[in-house]
Amino acid sequence: MWQLLAFTSALFSALAAVFEKKALLKSDPLVFSLILSALTMFFTLPFLLYADLNALEFATVAVLFGKSVLGAFAFLLVMHGLKRLDISASLPLLVLTPG
Repeated sequence: MWQLLAFTSALFSALAAVFEKKALLKSDPLVFSLILSALTMFFTLPFLLYADLNALEFATVAVLFGKSVLGAFAFLLVMHGLKRLDISASLPLLVLTPG
């Protein structure tokens, strides 16, 4: 069962990279990242209504904010690399993302 999940995940990841490459041929990576971030915000904003904001500590929010800024910058750099490099050269580099 886990092999099927791993294969499906790899397939969807490769398809996402191909579609991103196609979209980046027509637009700027910054605009693409902004649109994708706005869509993500649109879909996740309703969950804020169910969050207990009193349970959050300042240190936790600060770490989450810092991680979000670094993640957004990393995503933008990946999109710049994907736009400029061949997809066969950029996708193997994305394997290093967990590191």
